[in-house]
Amino acid sequence: MNYCPRCGVRLADAEPRCPLCGAAPTEEAPPAASAGLTDFPAELARPAGPVVRATPLDGLKRSERSRLALELLGLVFGIALVTTLLDRKSVV
Repeated sequence: MNYCPRCGVRLADAEPRCPLCGAAPTEEAPPAASAGLTDFPAELARPAGPVVRATPLDGLKRSERSRLALELLGLVFGIALVTTLLDRKSVV
């Protein structure tokens, strides 16, 4: 097993240099590698349940979200209407 002498990271045997700092690997483990540090625990790598991400809309009440949706819908239809009217005037 190869280790980076600067980072203490375990490297694959085929790695010519450390991908983090560029140091040449050594076979003896640096002090950081024997300080009780282990690989990242597998149970922490993936959350147990579904991932719930916070969005800017989480703090809004249902009525505020509905109003925001209606305002955005009105904006989209307004742009479509103006575009259609300008297109018809340029054709005539």
